[in-house]
Amino acid sequence: MHPIKSKLTALLVGVASLGLGILFASTLNWTPTSQATQTTESLSTGHASLRSLSNSFTEIADEVTPAVVYVTGQRLVPRGDPPFDFGPFEDFFERNPHPENDQPPLRRPSGGSGVIVRPDGYIVTNNHVVENMEGLQVILNDQRTFDAKVVGRDPSTDVAVLRIDASDLPTVQLAADGDVQVGEWVLALGNPLGLQFTMTAGIVSAIGRANLNIINRGENPYAIEDFIQTDAAINPGNSGGPLVNIDGQVIGINTAIASQTGRYMGYGFAIPITIVRNVTEQLIETGSVKRAVLGVSIQAVTPLDQEALGLPTASGVLIADFDSRVEDNPARKAGVKPRDVVLAVDGHKVSTPSQLQQQIAFHKPGEEVELVVWREGRERTIDVALGERPAPPDSVTQFVSGDQNELESALGMEVQDLSSGVRSNLAERGRIGAAEIPEGVAVRSVEPSGPAADARIPANSVITQVGDHRVRNVEEYRQAVEDLQPGSVVYFRIFRPGGSGQEFRALRIPR
Repeated sequence: MHPIKSKLTALLVGVASLGLGILFASTLNWTPTSQATQTTESLSTGHASLRSLSNSFTEIADEVTPAVVYVTGQRLVPRGDPPFDFGPFEDFFERNPHPENDQPPLRRPSGGSGVIVRPDGYIVTNNHVVENMEGLQVILNDQRTFDAKVVGRDPSTDVAVLRIDASDLPTVQLAADGDVQVGEWVLALGNPLGLQFTMTAGIVSAIGRANLNIINRGENPYAIEDFIQTDAAINPGNSGGPLVNIDGQVIGINTAIASQTGRYMGYGFAIPITIVRNVTEQLIETGSVKRAVLGVSIQAVTPLDQEALGLPTASGVLIADFDSRVEDNPARKAGVKPRDVVLAVDGHKVSTPSQLQQQIAFHKPGEEVELVVWREGRERTIDVALGERPAPPDSVTQFVSGDQNELESALGMEVQDLSSGVRSNLAERGRIGAAEIPEGVAVRSVEPSGPAADARIPANSVITQVGDHRVRNVEEYRQAVEDLQPGSVVYFRIFRPGGSGQEFRALRIPR
């Protein structure tokens, strides 16, 4: 065929095909007009949805903000810390303070958030917001200011209750226990960075986050950690404020952020309302929380545990040992054994240590629970009469008196006396008996680039000897340090809980 005729034929075929295509499309409403109409309708629908969501946020702000309060006071802090303190857990993943303790601690302004839960002045906040605080005051949304008193604190859940002398106050609505789903919209309210009464939005990123060592930084053996994770912006000062759902109901109390800078970097954590409600009721009623215990140390089940024990799934809670701190151990008396795997409590399935802790902790001492455990290839049922949680140990965060000399400060570590609480916590870290820790001084913190760090003297170790001087307390330690010659190399004898015995570390004394 002639090339021109060939091209003409192809053109005619193309035109005919286009016409037939348009005709066919018109019968199916595939015309450009139809598409434009559908696009306009979609945009209109989307705009309406966004407007509805925006209106919901506005309504929540109107309803909840009046019940959010600003908690202020003064906290005892070491010199060298930031000028405004928002509590110790805000940047818990990376913060490792090394206070310069060559001068007495300072009283500095400290702030956080809270939420009114009863019209007669009861306010829920975090324990770490009010711990070691003086001159507590509460500022309401309408700027009225009240002196506040602590009704009760529960370090194991980081919940505290305050009360102010006021009535007819606005309150919040608490959500139903456990009514939280991953992906739902949430709003965080509080006073971040000193900016009073702020609200941010995000979603629930995860639930049941545990083993984060937020509460007492892992040094509270009875801490209950089962957090809601959210990407709603939470910053220092938000602690104690409410996390609410799209219905304006409080689903948790903001408590910490995961950060390398001390500022919001995408993840925040809140205490679930199930825990908050239970603890708050007890604190208001009695001023304290009496918590039941099984009397065991526990750990998560791994795939290797599943294989070794013949478990159907890698789920449940492995009993590692009995807790020597619990007198007349209830688990041992009931016949529980190490290597048992707890699968359920009173018919409620438990898959993680935090779930088992919650199931047990919210019973009262003396109450009986039914455990379903896996042992020797089959399930067994054991009834246990629960014991009472021992009193928490003395705080390990107390400062030594601020009279260090210049040379002692230059060693790059901070020490403290071995109080019963410090000894107990070191024993817990090393999984040894408190009596196995020798007399000495505990190393509270070590500067990353100081002489102590260079000598490989770790925090949470015990110094028993400096050169030829035996040390049994801070006073003897300081006397030994005073005799050191700048520029010399001196052996420090240390004990590491969990180690194989005492060790020597050679340290060059700064000039």
